[in-house]
Amino acid sequence: MKIIKYYLTKNRCYQRNVKRTPIGIQLHTIGTGQGTAQSVADYWNQSAVSACVTYIVDCDTPGKVLQCLPDDVRTWADGGYGNDHLITFEICESDYIKYTGGANYTVSNADKFKADIMRGYNTAVELCADICKRYGWNPQAKLPSGLYLISSHDEGRRAGLSTAHVDPTHVWDRFGLTMDKFRADVVAAMNGQHVLFPETASLYRVRKTWTDVQSQTNAFENLVLAEADADNHPGYSVYDESGKCLYTSKATLKGFQAADLRGLTEAQRIEKIAPLYQESMRKTGMLASVGIAQFCLESGYGTTDLAEFANNLHGMKCSLSGNTWEGSVWDGKSKYGKKSAEVYNGVTQMVYSEFRKYPCCEDSIADRAAYFIGAKNGSKPRYPGINRITNYKEQISLIKAGGYATDPDYVSKLTKIVEKWNLFQYDEGIETPTKDDGDILPETEEEWLRVGTAWKNGKCVNQAGAYHDIEKAKAFADTKAAEMKTTYYVFGATGGVLYTAKYKTFIVQCGSFSVKKNAEALAKQIKAKNFDVSIESRDGEYKVQCGSFQKRKNAQVLKEKLEKAGFKTIIK
Repeated sequence: MKIIKYYLTKNRCYQRNVKRTPIGIQLHTIGTGQGTAQSVADYWNQSAVSACVTYIVDCDTPGKVLQCLPDDVRTWADGGYGNDHLITFEICESDYIKYTGGANYTVSNADKFKADIMRGYNTAVELCADICKRYGWNPQAKLPSGLYLISSHDEGRRAGLSTAHVDPTHVWDRFGLTMDKFRADVVAAMNGQHVLFPETASLYRVRKTWTDVQSQTNAFENLVLAEADADNHPGYSVYDESGKCLYTSKATLKGFQAADLRGLTEAQRIEKIAPLYQESMRKTGMLASVGIAQFCLESGYGTTDLAEFANNLHGMKCSLSGNTWEGSVWDGKSKYGKKSAEVYNGVTQMVYSEFRKYPCCEDSIADRAAYFIGAKNGSKPRYPGINRITNYKEQISLIKAGGYATDPDYVSKLTKIVEKWNLFQYDEGIETPTKDDGDILPETEEEWLRVGTAWKNGKCVNQAGAYHDIEKAKAFADTKAAEMKTTYYVFGATGGVLYTAKYKTFIVQCGSFSVKKNAEALAKQIKAKNFDVSIESRDGEYKVQCGSFQKRKNAQVLKEKLEKAGFKTIIK
């Protein structure tokens, strides 16, 4: 598709330059026997014509579009709502149509007329896909007025918001084209799946069901290609033009699909999705209440195109915090590109980004938890200890502090959602790997695996968490070792070491004492020689340390300086 800027500078609509912020799209067909956008634009480019739209779609040349006004300038298209709020455009109809009164017409060449209509339809799909990508819009979302984000003049008329025109229904009806199908085709085009519709050939359509027009992924002349596309969409079938099912995908859906939330109320959506976040909480300690609130805010209760078509419930980009993290379930390849609103220095900007595409919602939720637990800021955890927090307000605050969201009101928005829906109810009655005193854990048939720094007198020393799953215990021990800069162990029920997580640094230690005063005395002597020194209490000992280094040779330099000053040292 090629958009040619051709502003109608002589048209009074352009000259008045009334600004407004568009929130959607309204399409029209021209209502006269004309196939070229240029002819329409040239006629409108005069002060006597009281009509003007943002774009005109050509039906003679595939992919040709003229832009007549900037997107943010009010149009003269439908006499009301569309002018004030929507990007409007006209689709040329054909040189082979002749109007006989109102919406009635005759056609001089049926084949050529159909070719023109299909050509204009295809270009209009590409145009809307381009606009929606630029603004980060979901073609199948609804506006506050009740209209779809992409609507027709006829739909506006039926809603009482537009003038009494029926375009494009009066010409599209001939060929089985509907606005529901158009919006579905725009979604497909945004995903790189749109196939141009042939002028005359019979088509095989890939849908969930014949009546679910919005679910259509593609339409093919070749049945083999249609069957292959269905296999790429578990749960889909191939239908001929009469609606007869010719083939059903052999593949099966994995897990819960965000698209299955369509048609539900916000409360029903929460009820459906909550068990997935509760299961994540059982495994990771990430509060279900906070996860559900983020789902509501970040995916519009599962209604965004990113949720519906990528099962991405949390706006997870392909690259977050500039790194990857352990435990990610994303395959590293599946992507969904779109523009999203980001706030920088108080200014909202639309930024194009590539987002992760998941086969199911469970994977999206699991990746979210893995990110918060494993993401780093340099060498340190970006959200330290987040899965041990048991208060939703504290967890939300840590998420914001770690740089997850650019919205300055992110904390208050999430908190209000939690409290509006009483989401904290989903945090109750679930065993989580939170900090424990090391003595009592809930009874269970599986033994608890404890993460701590030592085992003494039948107890785990400095216990940080307890798990049933050894792999999760190991991952948490690794995280704690990096966070606390010391070695952590995974202990079995009787204290046997099942795993050792070492913090890989070289520490210059000058002494280790069981009496704190002795450690303080040595530290005072070292400080008097102008060395930095600290005392770390660990495993019942007070350790006098003068530095830790990533490289042994740097630790060796400090060691030699300390020994030259008369202190005995070791590198640990």
